[in-house]
This record gives sequence, structure tokens and C-alpha cells, in this order.
Amino acid sequence: MRVKDTTLRKIRDFFEWLVDIRPSHETVRHWINEIGSEYRKDERKMKCSGIYSYDEQYLKVSGKKSYRLCLKDVVTDETVNERIVDDLTKQDIKYFIIDSLKGKDVSAIVTDGDPQYDQILKEVARKFGIDKILHQLCTFHALKNLSKAISKSIKSIKNRNLGYTTDYTDLKNSMKLVFSLDNESMKEKYLKRLPDRHQKRFLEIIQDEHQSLKEKARTIFDHFSERDYHKYISYQIDCIDRNWDKFTNFYEVSDIPKTNNVQDYILSSSLLLRMLLNSISQTLIRNRSKEVLKIKIAWKIIS
Repeated sequence: MRVKDTTLRKIRDFFEWLVDIRPSHETVRHWINEIGSEYRKDERKMKCSGIYSYDEQYLKVSGKKSYRLCLKDVVTDETVNERIVDDLTKQDIKYFIIDSLKGKDVSAIVTDGDPQYDQILKEVARKFGIDKILHQLCTFHALKNLSKAISKSIKSIKNRNLGYTTDYTDLKNSMKLVFSLDNESMKEKYLKRLPDRHQKRFLEIIQDEHQSLKEKARTIFDHFSERDYHKYISYQIDCIDRNWDKFTNFYEVSDIPKTNNVQDYILSSSLLLRMLLNSISQTLIRNRSKEVLKIKIAWKIIS
């Protein structure tokens, strides 16, 4: 996922509120790449689970587009590495992941659906001398892309008087159910949103003791994926079909999340903020500063 509205100035404003320090956004950029790099030298020995999520964000630096790369351990919830780069190429991503995971266990990585990640992870695996890195595609992105395709299709259908339905509520809820069979509350939630005939059929599938969760999900998926849809919707369904194993690895391997939790990457995972807040708080606590309350609030926000 790429978050268009994230800027280094927001981090600068955060520090101004916290300790009346107003660094330029370029200074913040250097802190992340240089000071953060020094901090991570001490983190090389950190114990990692081997299961990570990777994501990148759009940033604006002097009005120009840059990118923040972030790799997070999804089990320990620790940020392993982050970096700001001017260009986002396949080589940039590959070397960032390799540099971040040197000396660490590597078994699985969660990404969005960008096709280039598949080849990147194969090259990373070869670099580390391992047979395979299990690749989990983010189901959140798949559902988001399907929702966008539905909206686009409805607009096209209405404008051109095409002979397709414009009500895709059942398709949306069925697709959400496909990726929620491991969660009782979510499974029940999406089942209840479906018509009685679908509820009865899907409940029979779910209660079948002879099928695994992944097999049940596939049966439900096949129930509606083979229908005739507008081309935008069909394209997204075909994408899920072609990458079925990558979207459903989480059903077979414990600890692998179905999403890469991108919403937490904007601020809360920043190694830079954690490092500086820790340093500042220790100084203020020693001086018994009344600013400690701000530090506690800020730490609560990013923890």
C-alpha cells in the first residue's frame, strides 16, 4: 500500500509539539536513514520470529515523491528496519529486504499484491541459500481492489446500460467470508449478511469435517467466482484465483497474518520515534521535568 498523504513534515510537527524542537523535513529524513541506521546496529541481535510484513509509503520531500520502506516482525510487532529512498525499483526493495534480514530467521513475508514481489522473494531466498520464502498476499488489499472494481463496474453499467446487475452486496460479503473462516465472530458476521439460501449452503460447507479451512474457503469461492461479471470485477476475481495459494497460506501455517497491517506503519512503527522518545524521556526523567507527561502520552500513541 502507498499512503499518499504521509509527509516528513508531520513527524517534524510531532517533535515540535513534544519538545519544542522543529527540525526541517530534510533533517528528519537524514535522522531516519543515518541515526536510525546506527540505532539498528544494536538491533542486529534482536530475536525475530521469521515472519515479516513488508510495505512502502509515498512521502513528499521538498515537493518531490520519495518512498518509505518498512519491514516489520508480525509476531513480535517490532519494526526490523525502515528506510527512505528517492526511487522505488525492484533492486531497491530486494536489497532493503536482504540488508534488513541478514543474520535473522526468514520463513515468510506478507506483502500487497504487486506482482514483482514474487520474483523479489525468490531472489532473496537464493541470496540466503534457502529453498523458499513463504509468500502471503494481503487479503485486505484484495478486498479493497475488488470493492474499487465493483464501484467502477456499477458506474460503467449504468452509463452504458449494460445487462449486468448493480447489486454486488452478496459478492462482497461472500468474499469477506472466504478470508474469515479462521475467525468465529467475523465468520458469523458475514454469514448473517447473506441471504438465507446462501447461509444454508455455506454453513453446510463450513460444518464439513472432511475439509480443511482452505478447502472450505475454496468451495465458497468457487460458488460465486464462476459467474458472469463485468470485466473489472472478473479481473479482480481472476487475480485471486491465480494467486489462491498465496492469499490463503494463512489457513495452513500458524502465525502468518492475512494482512500486512499497513495502517500501523504511518507512525506507530517508526524506529526513529521510538529511539528519540526513549532518549528524550530518560533525560527528562532524570531532570524530573514536567514534560514527562507529554513523553508518556507520545509513547502510548506509538506503542
